[in-house]
Amino acid sequence: GLANDTSTVTITPAQAAGLPPDFVAILKTDAAGNTVVPVNESTVGTFLANEPDESARKAYYIAYYRRGGDLNVAILQQALTKRDRFAKLLHFPNWAAYIAADRMTGSSARTQSFLHGLTVALLPKARAERARLEAAKGSILGQWDVGYEQNELRKSLYSVDRDAIKQYFPAPHVISAVMRIYSRLLGLTFTPAPNLPRWDP
Repeated sequence: GLANDTSTVTITPAQAAGLPPDFVAILKTDAAGNTVVPVNESTVGTFLANEPDESARKAYYIAYYRRGGDLNVAILQQALTKRDRFAKLLHFPNWAAYIAADRMTGSSARTQSFLHGLTVALLPKARAERARLEAAKGSILGQWDVGYEQNELRKSLYSVDRDAIKQYFPAPHVISAVMRIYSRLLGLTFTPAPNLPRWDP
């Protein structure tokens, strides 16, 4: 499944040059000097928003959405079958009807109607946004291009560079500030636990 997936993409030094230096610094390199990027939730946003090379973005994007492979498809099929069986045992026509029954919408039909209304209202704006990104790129937009082109547009239109902003919010300070806020709001005490397993990028 996804938890055990170890997919990576390997990019050349030239491809890595466009990525934020602090991001590249946590990545490993292979014997040939190429950068090995783990394909997971901790890298997806930064990589797709900053990698200038379209072929590298495409390779990463495809690897990201193939994580878990056939095993995940099998797990999903089992889950769908079990959900359907569970809903029918409780005398609902399907899982959507079961889930909606005690929610604000009250029925899956109302949920569908609400979603349809959102689609009608938002689709023209989404199409216009996509056209704007395609114009900025100068060619057809692949899904792997969206984050990058949005980031580039943000930089050019609003002079917003998220990597430049990061220097004002160093992680140790932000983490300690957030913990202080939670301590005050919720009456919690946070204690370091140095012997627990740690995340290794």
